[in-house]
Amino acid sequence: MEDFAAMRLIAKQAIKKEFRQSWQFRFEIPQAPDDFDFYVKDVSYGPIEVETEPEKIGPSALTITYPIASAPVQLSMTMRDHEDGRIHNWFAGLVSKVLLEDGTIALPPEYCLNVERYTVLQTGSGTGGVLTDTWVMYPTQLGDVTESRDEPGFCEFPITFIQFRSL
Repeated sequence: MEDFAAMRLIAKQAIKKEFRQSWQFRFEIPQAPDDFDFYVKDVSYGPIEVETEPEKIGPSALTITYPIASAPVQLSMTMRDHEDGRIHNWFAGLVSKVLLEDGTIALPPEYCLNVERYTVLQTGSGTGGVLTDTWVMYPTQLGDVTESRDEPGFCEFPITFIQFRSL
């Protein structure tokens, strides 16, 4: 009888939990189009990574792994675009601030951006969400654009940012 009551209590608690859903995010990036968030299909990032280095010790080939650095955050977003190409053009404009027409690379204050990630809560946070992460990043890649006459759907492409300086 006790086991059933305990399982029932656990089941009730699980039903009431507000598990975070995969759609509960929002990004703010300076100079992005006002409707930028509508075009973000999905995101991928690794907010915490410790780089390590293995070292073999002794004749038994025992391996010890040491932490050596913090890896920079890489943020990839799969984007949809407007008919006028506003997302593609915006990102290409950001890249042109990194790599100048004369073949040189600009100084970081010219191309680094504060990228903010918000968690949109189901209750109590209003429409803007709660600021969860802020990274100083710059654009690194506008990936392959997918277009097809055979498959109906939206034009999509990935964009990637990398953190300027890891912690």
